[in-house]
Amino acid sequence: MTSGLALGLSAGAAMAQEAADPLDQVVVTASRIGSIGASAPTPTTVVGEVDLERRAAVNIAEVLNEVPSFRSTSTPTTNPFLAGYGQNYLDLRSLGITRTLVLIDGRRHVPTSDTGTVDLNLVPSILVSRMEVVTGGASAAWGSDAVAGVVNIRLKKNLQGLEGEVQYGESERGDDITRKIALAAGAGFAGGRGHILVGGEYNDGEGVGDQYTRAWGREERNSVGNTGWRTNGLPAIIYGQGVRFAGATNGGLITSGPLAGTAFAPGGAPFQFSGGQTFGVYMLGGRDNYGLSPGKGAMIKAPGERFAALSHVSFDVSEKLSLFVEGSYGKASYEPVGPVSRDLGNITVRNDNPYLPASIRNAMQANGLTSFSMGRQNEDLGHIRPLARNETARVVFGLNGKLGRWSWDAYYQYGKNDYHTEYRNNRIEANWRLAIDPVINPANGQIVCRSTLTNPGNGCVPLNLFGNGAPSPEAIRYVMGTMVADQRTEQQVAAVNVEGPAFATWAGDVVVAAGFEYRDESIGRVVDPLALARGYNVGNWQPIKGDYHLSEFYGEVSAPLARDLPLIKALDLNGAIRRTDYSTSGAVTTWKLGATLDVNDDLRFRVARSRDIRAPNLAEMFTTTASMIVGVVDPVTGGSVFATVLTQGNPTSLRPEKADTWTAGMVYRPSWLKGFSLSLDYFDIQIAGQIATLGGQLILDRCFAGAADLCALVERSPAGALLSVRNPQLNLNALYTSGVDIEASYRTPLSALYRPAPGNMTLRFMGTYLRELVTVDSGGRADRAGQYTNGASTPDWVWNGSLTYDLGPFSATVQGRYLSAGKLNNRMVPGTATGANLNDVKSTFYTNLTATYDIVSKASGRRVQIFGVVNNAFDVSPPFPFGVFDSGPYFDVVGRAYRVGMRFKY
Repeated sequence: MTSGLALGLSAGAAMAQEAADPLDQVVVTASRIGSIGASAPTPTTVVGEVDLERRAAVNIAEVLNEVPSFRSTSTPTTNPFLAGYGQNYLDLRSLGITRTLVLIDGRRHVPTSDTGTVDLNLVPSILVSRMEVVTGGASAAWGSDAVAGVVNIRLKKNLQGLEGEVQYGESERGDDITRKIALAAGAGFAGGRGHILVGGEYNDGEGVGDQYTRAWGREERNSVGNTGWRTNGLPAIIYGQGVRFAGATNGGLITSGPLAGTAFAPGGAPFQFSGGQTFGVYMLGGRDNYGLSPGKGAMIKAPGERFAALSHVSFDVSEKLSLFVEGSYGKASYEPVGPVSRDLGNITVRNDNPYLPASIRNAMQANGLTSFSMGRQNEDLGHIRPLARNETARVVFGLNGKLGRWSWDAYYQYGKNDYHTEYRNNRIEANWRLAIDPVINPANGQIVCRSTLTNPGNGCVPLNLFGNGAPSPEAIRYVMGTMVADQRTEQQVAAVNVEGPAFATWAGDVVVAAGFEYRDESIGRVVDPLALARGYNVGNWQPIKGDYHLSEFYGEVSAPLARDLPLIKALDLNGAIRRTDYSTSGAVTTWKLGATLDVNDDLRFRVARSRDIRAPNLAEMFTTTASMIVGVVDPVTGGSVFATVLTQGNPTSLRPEKADTWTAGMVYRPSWLKGFSLSLDYFDIQIAGQIATLGGQLILDRCFAGAADLCALVERSPAGALLSVRNPQLNLNALYTSGVDIEASYRTPLSALYRPAPGNMTLRFMGTYLRELVTVDSGGRADRAGQYTNGASTPDWVWNGSLTYDLGPFSATVQGRYLSAGKLNNRMVPGTATGANLNDVKSTFYTNLTATYDIVSKASGRRVQIFGVVNNAFDVSPPFPFGVFDSGPYFDVVGRAYRVGMRFKY
């Protein structure tokens, strides 16, 4: 990527501003020294206002996540009903959302999550002028978290007039309905000494239902673990269609003893269950249980609504002193539908259960059974209904001025984020266990809970398990509840910066920048008493309380070394250093050294080396242990099981990650081909002491591979059954990645190619080749480049290209997005516990179409425009074997969808 290529700033005619000269463009995010932005050695890409308009973006994350160097790890489709559902976070280089620093006009934003990240839903896209993406380490310039890079969102602080947009969207299937309305205004006052900007937008989306709303979802794709792979001739992992639960039905299924295979129809009548080939808790095929896959009822895209507003007022006190105040407010809420509670053969039914059908009670007596095990998919209890409200307020007061040729600025910022979450219709496990054990009260002949016989005042309501719809409303109310958690994050920042020429050499001014920043962040979360006791079926958020503060100094220098020599039109050196002292983890130093060489007006080379850091965030340090029941494959047996995964913070021993980053590249803009620009950049990022949770499955796999330190996190019963996996935050050994970014654009009047042809053509291409993405720990080296597994997809090649044709008031764009073929598991070995019936994933290509027409377009800048967009025009489904839980950050689960609307500028 390159600071010499401004995406979206070279679009057509009345709809876009003309692009600045790519090699002379100032992109300050790559450096604290604004005057050297164009020649900064760190690669930078600019995503402009026109890109947002061309894609009819509902929010800025939609466009940024189409840049190949990003992976859309956390979006309304990749995380539809888990913690953080509906939110949009950025993930550069597939290194995780915590390693991408998000700035607003060069200033940090208050975190909107406990991990320190920023939800882009809370930024009004109508006020965004451009987004500068530094695709390399930038901690020396901007501080912690800039390991993968920085995204600096620039606002339209000089907007004059009124702008607005309204749009509507809907998928081919009639769902995924979205609405958006946005308005912004800017004006001067006090004779031009002051300026005010205000704007906001509202949008809502209805989301998309469960997997059965899509043809690929109705195939019931999933994987099963084959515990008998050593003897039955089948691989240990089988990817297939028609994967359903084997140990449960909606109305109940007996799973043990001579009555195993007896199921219960609505009304409680027994029938013989017709299952498929069984593998642990799953089966392949079979006549019964269609529609009973793990994703049944869980939405594949979270619904929600958001409102975001911002105002900025500036005033020139004098020619050398200005002041400003900025305030922003955002609120987003999401209410998806999650799965139901389910019991896969772990319900014990006794022979004195009064709800037992007579035929089953007689059969138990005939077989001398006192109890049997039963599984149940509890559709009649209702689906879990999560709710999340994310509300953020932020205010900034600042001054800036000049002292001769030097400039300075200072500001104070305060922000707070309130995050409220509920898991409604969440099963209360203690009440459930009491309610499903009913008996006849000998005193009055009534059906009561067994516990009520010894504790008459416990309020237990007996629950009938036999047949879908059998539980009474009173019993459902007794066993279901709402988990509630409220979290507040606060941030205070005070900073001062100076910049100016220190002295001059024959090659030009040596410019320096320096500054000081103090930051304080705190978090507090309270939860309801039942969650504190981990009494719900899912969720069970735990309290968190902690804070840290830091002070840091930085300095940067830009030194011209040569000018106008043979083969050296310009040679510049850039260096930066920052010293940061954390109250929790001590002091650390980051630095950067880079150089640019302009051979001539056509060709530039650049190289940079940096040491970057990411300090442990509030969640990583202070999160109390939280538990979740998840499905995993036990590598010891090869079987699919459900286990408790305990995620916990680490407040005492975590240290900052340290990353060493190399970037080297070139920018070529040939004078012989006007309008063409090409950049190539190599990146290499090596992180030591990576802070992360491995996840339950990876801990199990690495333990099985011989990592003894990770085996200490796995708990098994004396018989060897998997019970739980502790998943703490750790400083892991290493994480590193390398690859190449390619970016090219060509804009020309068609008459330059064929004289009679009218209009202008713009070609753009962005591509990222991922050479490696490696985690190294005591279990060995695992390279995820080119791997598509469990939603952590990291294809070798991702590229995004477009062709735009402009003719007067009309413009049309065809955009293509390509994902290369890959493997499900790079380390899969046939005939072992990692062996599978398939390991290849086909390449995927998506096509998007856009058309705009200016109803009104005047030289003054006034315009009224209508637009239409078709996303995934050929209705491409996720490739097999990907389903609802593992389509991950790249594959589209919605299908063909449309957006239409109107925008104006006045």
